[in-house]
Amino acid sequence: MHGNIKASCCQSNVHMVDQTILSFLTSLHISQEAAQIYFSLLATPPISASAIWKRTHIPKTMVYRRLEELQRHGLVAEHIDAFKKVYTATTADQLALLVASYEQEVQKMKQQLPHITQLLQSHSQTLDPHTKVLF
Repeated sequence: MHGNIKASCCQSNVHMVDQTILSFLTSLHISQEAAQIYFSLLATPPISASAIWKRTHIPKTMVYRRLEELQRHGLVAEHIDAFKKVYTATTADQLALLVASYEQEVQKMKQQLPHITQLLQSHSQTLDPHTKVLF
């Protein structure tokens, strides 16, 4: 009886960890499917898109699109092995680089915000308040 409770507890903890990782990946503007593919690649040797499809049950055409997405983010590498393409997840260091890239983008937006706010205010003042839209 205690073995079942312990196994259930461990599975629950693993599920929480899995969800935490997937949530982190999606917060980096990575689609849910791409996050699932990346996560599944972490636990495997290099595998083909067909093997990813079988493992994740994500439609094969979407697997290819999401692999491209992950490659753009630098999270997946593509290799040729025995005349077929196989994919591997890159190291966690790439995640750190991706986060740093987003931090730089946020800093740029913060710097531009006062100017954008000013432009929006001046634009709204130039609109005629008596303009009516008829449908």
